[in-house]
Amino acid sequence: MSKPSVSSSFQNATGEIRYGMTNDYMFRAVLQENNDVLVALISSVLHIPGNAVHSASIMNPIILGQHMDEKTVILDVRVLFDNSSVINLEMQVANEHDWEKRSLYYLCRNYSALKSGETYLDARPVIHIGFLDFQLFDDEDAFLSDYYLMNPVSRKIYSDSIRLSVLNLNRINDATSEDRFYGIDRWARLFKAKTWEEIRMLAKNDTIIEKAATSIYDLSADEAIALECEARADYERRQKGIQQTIDRYKKERDAAVKKVDAMQKRIAELESRLEVQSHKDGSKENLFDASVPQNRATPVKNPSL
Repeated sequence: MSKPSVSSSFQNATGEIRYGMTNDYMFRAVLQENNDVLVALISSVLHIPGNAVHSASIMNPIILGQHMDEKTVILDVRVLFDNSSVINLEMQVANEHDWEKRSLYYLCRNYSALKSGETYLDARPVIHIGFLDFQLFDDEDAFLSDYYLMNPVSRKIYSDSIRLSVLNLNRINDATSEDRFYGIDRWARLFKAKTWEEIRMLAKNDTIIEKAATSIYDLSADEAIALECEARADYERRQKGIQQTIDRYKKERDAAVKKVDAMQKRIAELESRLEVQSHKDGSKENLFDASVPQNRATPVKNPSL
């Protein structure tokens, strides 16, 4: 395979990346600006050969560079994929402890989006894909996890029309051989890359990654887009700060609860010992009383006898 061409700006870029794709605004901007990247990313996560996909169109485009209020901004990317299914893509860096419920909301919202005149048979399959920079479940250590509606006893899938896929960006080394075959690990490394040198290594002999990297560079040079990326970065930093404070207070609370539990347990033990000791002391007193002879009255003889 011949080495892909790289723009001079991208080729000469060095040092830290201004805004990478873990920035949810940059994530959306790259996918909205580059359809080849959009198709390749979805195909990779779903383990679909790229040449098997015919179309992908974003159903909720935004005007890139236009200011968005952080309270109302929704940066998940909704895609009509191959005219047959709806794919919702979301990049989430800060753990706000609501992703589990929010992803279900997005999933159900998209599945129930029937148009006037359509029947339930017209409902398109929906897949929500989350790229998370945190651990969603403590007992899940997979790089890519897929969730379906399923009977937990027979393990029969009720329907494949609804699916949740979670990509843990912090567990790249746990990617399976199949994940690596479809290049999902390379996408995760692109998202996590901090320097242009890292990106150039990933883009080497990979035309799609090169296109994504070039889009990152070009979009970062657009001041209006850069301002929106910075606003999102500020928001994420504030959210992380708030979450760290919450986590610290929770740890302190848990430590205090454990201390109180330990004290209550110790009090219960001491009360139990006191009760046992009281029974022992009472038993000794009863034994002592039983060992002392009882004074009995001497019968008085009748003087008349």
